[in-house]
Amino acid sequence: MRLAIVLGIAFVLAACGSEMSESERDAAIAEVREANAMADLPLAPDVIRYPDIEKYGIYGVGCSFVPDGGGLGATAIALLEAGYLKIDGEVRRLAPDAGSAETQFGTREKFDGLEYSFRLLLTEEEGEEKGRENTEFDARLEVRDARDELVHESDGYAQCGA
Repeated sequence: MRLAIVLGIAFVLAACGSEMSESERDAAIAEVREANAMADLPLAPDVIRYPDIEKYGIYGVGCSFVPDGGGLGATAIALLEAGYLKIDGEVRRLAPDAGSAETQFGTREKFDGLEYSFRLLLTEEEGEEKGRENTEFDARLEVRDARDELVHESDGYAQCGA
């Protein structure tokens, strides 16, 4: 990744030569870094659909994360006993990290698996009640690979309850 950033910066500077001011150079470098940062997040979790929920028994108290612009489909589900992601068409069950923060619903903030881990962060203290047993919160999902490198992040909302 660092090589890509260095090569990108070198290309921008070489293309522009000495005609660039320092602020223009800084802006060009920032643009290359931003483009590379986006390219480094290769994972896009799939939507966990109702057939998946039924097949794997994904029921109970917890939170379902839906990314902004993601419609009604959850890409991560955090329950008391497990967390779920669907990657490359495969539903993956992750264990709650007992050392991570506990939400007001009793679920953990972080869930760990062999290949991936995820952190579901409720980004506001109080959510908006949606029905008798559900509350909606602004939220952020971060997914990391086995080397603890960030491979996905998205903002959205979490529907929490029973």
